[in-house]
Amino acid sequence: DTHTLKWGADGGSGPLLAGTCASSFIPPDTRLGTIEYLPNLGYIHEDNAEVGAIKAMLHMMRARGAVAFVVNIVSGRKRFENERGSSMGAQCLRLNYSENVVGCTGRSRLLNFAHKLAHAANITSAHVVSIDADEAPHLFGADSFHLNSNGHRTVFNEIWKIYRALPCPKHHDPVARTEIDESVGASCALGDELAPLVGNTIGFQRTDLAPGKAVKIGWEATRTGASLHLCVGLPRKEKRAHELELPSRVYLNAKDKARIPLTQGYPYRISLGLQTSHPRNHPLFGMARVDCLGACNCTCVGASIDEPVPGCSFDTLQNSSAVTVTNYLSLLVAEVDPAAPASAAQAGCPADMCIMRVTNAADRASAASDGFGERSKVVVRALMVGLSDFRTRHMLSEKALRTSGMHNVRLRMRS
Repeated sequence: DTHTLKWGADGGSGPLLAGTCASSFIPPDTRLGTIEYLPNLGYIHEDNAEVGAIKAMLHMMRARGAVAFVVNIVSGRKRFENERGSSMGAQCLRLNYSENVVGCTGRSRLLNFAHKLAHAANITSAHVVSIDADEAPHLFGADSFHLNSNGHRTVFNEIWKIYRALPCPKHHDPVARTEIDESVGASCALGDELAPLVGNTIGFQRTDLAPGKAVKIGWEATRTGASLHLCVGLPRKEKRAHELELPSRVYLNAKDKARIPLTQGYPYRISLGLQTSHPRNHPLFGMARVDCLGACNCTCVGASIDEPVPGCSFDTLQNSSAVTVTNYLSLLVAEVDPAAPASAAQAGCPADMCIMRVTNAADRASAASDGFGERSKVVVRALMVGLSDFRTRHMLSEKALRTSGMHNVRLRMRS
């Protein structure tokens, strides 16, 4: 039989990337999925975002026709009675695990978060398997935190018992789109999920990049001088809520204090997924130019914030790889009053939208030396947007996006 192997792992990253881009992480042929809750969730006190991302994964599993399980693993009191048993140790004990202290996750908060996950499971028709160290200490290690071998076996047996008793799923939606709550403060559109964002286009059209194989949808420039407008909604409501809550938080280490607030002057990030290829693939891929219009302006991540240069350019002809993959251009985004509402109408977008204009322009300087001549092929494959904090930190790491499978490289294997 032929099966598809798709790598999708990003260790220790939390649920935000997998939840916002659930259509990528949960393939159409998924039949069973588990989401395991561990107490490091809730650490940053952004429950709406983390629970919302997990709920999006559960929604996608249901749409795919998969059976979903939430495994609630709850640490025992013993872990929190020992001052070395929590991430901040004695300081958390001294502050009595106050709710506004970032990094202090006491037993009561743990149970509250587990309850929120169980609620998300119930409204998405997922199953819940709960293991509490205080109720079943023999299933945990000495730290009252990690399951031992008997604990893992117990979880598997419970999942298998429920799964075997269920009828075969009838619904299997290969084109299901990610459903993400606004309160998450981040979203992701891949392939056909881009369609609702597409405004006016000149010389760009929807195309299947791999006809006859796994569906691989993008918007491709078909001639020189092409332009594509994307109408992007910014998470303004969540930004305001985040900024109102921040002053009340207490931080026990400098790292948390630095990473949780939004980027100064640029409270949003957008990452645009562009198809890149190699010189042996003709017609040759070209230079993409990205500018922000309407209710936002933007600059490339890595550019000087003090003297920002508007927009970004990105060469989609890559010499470092022999495969065609999706690479991501990340931008810092600021909200502004639209200078001319008429320009939004011309772009085919509502006036309050952040408008991303993608154009193709051959890199004439390199064309003179590499002999490739005019290169106009530009393909837009994905877009991610969110607040410029932990929600979108993965946008800054090419390694994180690659190892989590967001480059969209599929390996066909035979068994």
